[in-house]
Amino acid sequence: MSLFPSSEAFGRAIMRRRFVVLAIILAMTAFFAWKAVGVRFKNPTIELFPQNHPYVQTYVQYEEVFGGANVVVMSLRVKDGDIFNEKTLAKVQRITKALELVPNVNNYQVLSLAQRKVKKTVVDEVEGYKSDPIMWPEIPTTAEGIAALKRTVYTSGRVRGGLVSLDDKATLILAGFFEKGVESPGDTLRQIVKQRAAAEGADAAERLGAFAEVAKGQAWTLDDTLFSAVLKIAKAEEDSNTTVHVIGRPILLGWVYTQLPSLLTIFLLTIAAMVLVLVIYFRGASGVGIPVVTAALSAAWGIGFVGLLGHHFNPLLLVVPFIISARALSHSVQLIERFDEEYATHKDREKAAVATFSGVFKPGMLSILTDAAGIYVVAVTPIPLMEKLAVMGGFWLLSIIVADLIFNPLILSILPPPRLAKGGGKLIDRILEWVYRTTQGWRRWAVLAVTAVVFVVGFVMASKVVIGDAQPGTPILWPSSEYNKDTAVIADAFGNTEILSVVVEGKDKNSIKTPEVLVAMERLQRKLESMPEVSGTSSISDLVPEISKIMHGGDPKWELISLDRRESGFYMEMIFSGAEPGDLARFITNDSKDANLTVYLKDHKGTTLRAVVAAVKEFIAQNPLKDATFRLAGNLGGLLAAVNEAIVLSEARVTIIAFSITFLLCA
Repeated sequence: MSLFPSSEAFGRAIMRRRFVVLAIILAMTAFFAWKAVGVRFKNPTIELFPQNHPYVQTYVQYEEVFGGANVVVMSLRVKDGDIFNEKTLAKVQRITKALELVPNVNNYQVLSLAQRKVKKTVVDEVEGYKSDPIMWPEIPTTAEGIAALKRTVYTSGRVRGGLVSLDDKATLILAGFFEKGVESPGDTLRQIVKQRAAAEGADAAERLGAFAEVAKGQAWTLDDTLFSAVLKIAKAEEDSNTTVHVIGRPILLGWVYTQLPSLLTIFLLTIAAMVLVLVIYFRGASGVGIPVVTAALSAAWGIGFVGLLGHHFNPLLLVVPFIISARALSHSVQLIERFDEEYATHKDREKAAVATFSGVFKPGMLSILTDAAGIYVVAVTPIPLMEKLAVMGGFWLLSIIVADLIFNPLILSILPPPRLAKGGGKLIDRILEWVYRTTQGWRRWAVLAVTAVVFVVGFVMASKVVIGDAQPGTPILWPSSEYNKDTAVIADAFGNTEILSVVVEGKDKNSIKTPEVLVAMERLQRKLESMPEVSGTSSISDLVPEISKIMHGGDPKWELISLDRRESGFYMEMIFSGAEPGDLARFITNDSKDANLTVYLKDHKGTTLRAVVAAVKEFIAQNPLKDATFRLAGNLGGLLAAVNEAIVLSEARVTIIAFSITFLLCA
């Protein structure tokens, strides 16, 4: 018993009412096209990562506390000399101040030599304990002042190698941004201000007026996007001896968004290439026009369905429309080819259309259903972006049933009949005949042998596929792109192009002040810093030994964490007393319950993330704490580690389900 009803009877029924059916299809296409107009491009951070994964849950819980993934890393580098001169230091100061004024910036996450929170702690004979900014509010302008600054940088381990490169030719400026404004890379700063004001119940006009005043004299305007504003700030400070390199998620998304016009050009060139192939193959208006219209019709349905659901379109999925549109076009070409053959037999458009529908409907339906099933199975991967891709792509593919299997025969039955070919046959037919002959007789065993070899080689190579990025930088852009070049420059100078954080979650208030917790954090940092994948770490534990040394007359042997709870708590209170609001926000909460241990990675390759995560997990297992718990993992490095683990767990399952569904449908 057939799974489908009689395709011939169905074909005759719709052919009798073809104009009504065509009107319904065109009306639905108009509806979906109207919905497609409202679809916006967005790229929310959390959409790319598995929401139920513990790393992602940690990120979501502490994003507003210790900062999120939207961090811009800017490196100012000089060609001749070093950065310790008035002109270069003034550039660092201007960049820092400019970034602090950009709408959507998280000022607690702005860090540079010219930022107030970068301090040197000393014990003065007269004033006692002091914690003073090393280059704030003004930069040194004398040779003596610059020399003093250089000594301070050299004697502050967290600064040299962290904010200043070891060759003194480069310095880092970091800035974190709130999610609003980064998720929609095409929004202007004006739009971002309005959106944030609306979300917070504030007066948008008043805020716009305030930021308009702030923008006066700045490199950016309210009509810039966040991406273009940051680049303008960077480029304004470049000269013959100074280059500024910028990376980070907001910058990457900005570069992707700027490529949309290029993608439109590629899309148009692709369509032109398809049309050219169709012209060469069919040499007729119907053979060219119908596949193109079919692809456009299915695209309207697919994108319109996204708008109907109220979803946005992620620019990272822009390749999907190319693939699905090509599938719609290829189905249409096959159907038109079949119609031409049927017309040559029946010499009647309606009979040829019914015969075409009858002959193609079942295998065509099977092909489309297996394609759609393969896309829907992607939803098994616990990543919101993949789930949305499955919903959108699956419906888009199913729309080909209407666009190809129904619309094509109906329109072919109305349009002028094709010209019948005379003699010869097409080149493709002769090629296919040759392929057929090579699969017969003794040759079939050779084909099977080659297929077996290819299968074995493919299976072996598939087992060696690396989950996660295989190269530094981003695979989204070409290796020669400005973003990847900047990544290489910053990695070479600082070894810091990605951040992964470990949250130390205390059980009670002041849990972080206990010596056991502080020592455990320090030991984990030393373990990670010994790894080749890690360029450095930072946490509140870095500050305590320095205070201890200072309180003991600068004796290096006292540069340690006291095991006495009262003494360690006293030193922590001294750190808090010398800090301005927000200075310690990246390290510890105000109640000392939770802390953040930041790990600076040399890259975000899959092997790097797995090695670091494995080391942290091993340490956690071997060092249980009474007052706190180590939790993986925050920042963008933690999110990338989460998605890699999710893919490893779901890859085999998705593959098995997809092949099983295909087998069952074919059976």
